[in-house]
Amino acid sequence: MYSAVKVEGKRLYQLAREGIEVERKARTVEIYETEILQMDLDQPFPKIRFRARCSKGTYIRTLCTDIGRALGYPAVMSDLTRTGTGMLRKEDCLTLDEIAALASQGDLSPRLIPADQAIPHIPAWTVDAKMAVYALQGRSVQADITSDLQDGLYRLYGRVSADEEAERFLGIFRFDEERRLFAPEKVFN
Repeated sequence: MYSAVKVEGKRLYQLAREGIEVERKARTVEIYETEILQMDLDQPFPKIRFRARCSKGTYIRTLCTDIGRALGYPAVMSDLTRTGTGMLRKEDCLTLDEIAALASQGDLSPRLIPADQAIPHIPAWTVDAKMAVYALQGRSVQADITSDLQDGLYRLYGRVSADEEAERFLGIFRFDEERRLFAPEKVFN
């Protein structure tokens, strides 16, 4: 109940705070690996720390409850640290203080990950120069009629001018298969 999933337009955590409980649909997730880090069983409320590598959509709070249920004991999550998501790892992240310090020293730029590299799970597509200009203006752009694309999000690339050496990342666009158009979701200049 304490998730950001929406039910009839309202987030579950909002309903939970109001004391309202609604039935949630089961989700299929994958747990790729679990590792016990620490067990302290000699106390009235035993504690077990573990690491899980799992698919997106996994609620660790629910995983804890399910593990407890399987063992025949009530279980709750008391602490959670996300160590990675997709290609991003905790050790590659910076605190706000570290960002401020690096920025004041002029050393922040090498630590930044280009936006398109942070979302490699979104497929890429390249458009011609004319469409690239339109895309940067926040306009919808036509896809090549022969292209084999499906509805969904795409990272759009293109050369805006002939003197550019490589395609640049234009933004995140949603492709509409029926209309053969890429509509802007987020444009990067």
